[in-house]
Amino acid sequence: MKKENIEKSLKRFLKRKVSYSLSLLVAFMISGNIVQAETDILAIVETKKLELLDLLTNEKEDLLALLQKEEEKIAGQIANNERIIKEYERDMILELDRGEYYSKPVYSSTKVSFSPQIIKSGKMKDRTAEVYANLINDINQATGINNGLQLLGVSGTGIVVDGTLFSQTVDLGITLQTVNPILPVVTPNINVAISIPNVSFGAVVTPPFLNVPHLSPPASIMLPPVTPPIVTPPANITIQHIDKPTIVIPERNITPIMVENKQAPTLSLTLDPPKMNDEFSVEVTPPNKTITLVNPNANPFSNFVWGWLSTENKNSNRNSASNTPLIERANITGGTFWSGVTTAGTPSDTAGFSGVTGSVSGSETYNKRHNLILGYYNGPWNGQAGNSLTGGTFYVKGGGPSDAGTEALHIVSDITISNVTVNLYGEAAFATMEAFRGGKITINNSTINVLGNNNSIFPILGWQDANGPDVEANQGGGSSFMGTQFSPYISGNANINIKTKNNSVYIAKWFTPGLRVENRGNIVFDGASNILFSQLTYTPDKSKYIASIHPNYANGGNQGEGRLDAYVPFFKVDKNSPVRMYGDENIGMFFNTQLTGTPLDQRGYNKGIHQGYFELYLDIGSKLNSSGTSTQSGDGNLNKSNYTNTTVDGNVGVFAISGQRQGVNVNSLVSQAQYQNDPIHNLFM
Repeated sequence: MKKENIEKSLKRFLKRKVSYSLSLLVAFMISGNIVQAETDILAIVETKKLELLDLLTNEKEDLLALLQKEEEKIAGQIANNERIIKEYERDMILELDRGEYYSKPVYSSTKVSFSPQIIKSGKMKDRTAEVYANLINDINQATGINNGLQLLGVSGTGIVVDGTLFSQTVDLGITLQTVNPILPVVTPNINVAISIPNVSFGAVVTPPFLNVPHLSPPASIMLPPVTPPIVTPPANITIQHIDKPTIVIPERNITPIMVENKQAPTLSLTLDPPKMNDEFSVEVTPPNKTITLVNPNANPFSNFVWGWLSTENKNSNRNSASNTPLIERANITGGTFWSGVTTAGTPSDTAGFSGVTGSVSGSETYNKRHNLILGYYNGPWNGQAGNSLTGGTFYVKGGGPSDAGTEALHIVSDITISNVTVNLYGEAAFATMEAFRGGKITINNSTINVLGNNNSIFPILGWQDANGPDVEANQGGGSSFMGTQFSPYISGNANINIKTKNNSVYIAKWFTPGLRVENRGNIVFDGASNILFSQLTYTPDKSKYIASIHPNYANGGNQGEGRLDAYVPFFKVDKNSPVRMYGDENIGMFFNTQLTGTPLDQRGYNKGIHQGYFELYLDIGSKLNSSGTSTQSGDGNLNKSNYTNTTVDGNVGVFAISGQRQGVNVNSLVSQAQYQNDPIHNLFM
């Protein structure tokens, strides 16, 4: 064999991608002859090829047969569905034809209404004679003449009435059958045997005991602050076992696969829930912190006095008594007002107003500080309409801690206040409310800036010169104490910015039944030692006894609030506008007994007992001041041990030391019978 032939033969075999043995290679190298080997290999390859073709042919035929069978099955289902749809379509069109063409009235007559339009095709053709051949034949038989088609179309009304009834049976596909139920016989003598179930509980797991030293509160809040010991909890808390939560994995639906426009079966996939370890440990590192007890002011400033002009006008006497208002019972739309301080914020023993508009107008100055600027007296209690204050700026300051304060407004009954700005410079109030008249104060978009110490923004006062429970029990006891059929209510959105110390926003004193307070505005304590709400008296739930003293309260108007829930006392702030406490030792809610003061302050009902509920939302220490700088404002930081101007220290959400709890005897507060319907309960927050 020539060299070139050997080379061609080798290339031909390599192109066929066949394998060869070592002996075949040696024989080829010695003799150069691979004819016999090539023949054997080709025979093997051909045999394998035929076997593979037979296998593929069989598999192909089986697969085609399977696909043919599935296709025939699907085609049969489709044909059956189309047949059913056509039957439904035919029945529906027939019923639509009947419903479109005629209706049967409930009285004895024959009425046929018809349209020449064919529903299915939409072509306009009169098919009355065709569709209602049977009906026309019935008419012909009933009348005795062949004019049924004509009678149906007389005057276009399609009404045939001759006293003879005919009918056409329509199969609606339902059967109605009256039911005569057999009622059970009720035996009045009923014996009920009650057995106590045998309940077996598992072993009770005893939690680890933390040996915490007992902190004894001071015997009196008037004592110096007590520094309790540092409580050191264990370094590690190991939880031995935690029950595995049940995790429900929703079933996953796989989108069906479409094969030649045929829908494959729906598949579902279910996943096993993940596994959890049975044990883990949590290491708690306690902070190294010394706790300092705060000492709230149980006797906030509330020394306010007032009088009246007995006229709905401005005070024209520049030398009038200091306890008289500058303007009384006027609807004011704007102006600037001051008393005890100038509009520049400088203390001054003067008062006045300028640029006033509304039902009174003009300007006036007075030669001394007056204890109130505006006085409002009218309301439902005396059958008069309330007033409105819809603009104005106020500058208000009292005469000092030992002198009477100054009020921007003194309110007996109803008023709506909008778009007002009030600046308080010390011993001052925005609005004092005489709660026993049941007045309503509504505040809209107004701002109170507290720029001095010892202010009481909303003093809420009960009876001053009479025993409130006695007056209420006697339904007012006379014209001078009318209004016991109502419930006092302060609401709206007053934005209050307190930058100083020892101020109170709301103070309840001297018996305030049914008091409701709600503020949706922004309240910010940049200063220290301020109190949001001081409950220093007894506030019963008036809804529990109003019917016994005013049975016609539900009539509304001048007879009462008109609904029972309007007598349930509460205090609420908006959860979307929490009270922001950025200074030290501010208090959210303070419940205590009036410690000092006049004999009026020391009456038995002046204990911080509140029979309603509270909704309180606080933001304590998220910032150091409302400006967002890195330290507290000057009056926001107290100079105490472990207090710094980079931390907000000593704030308390609820400080309750009045002793309110379930079981307290109502007679220890008041003796009148109607209050026994409102047993003392725990504080509800």
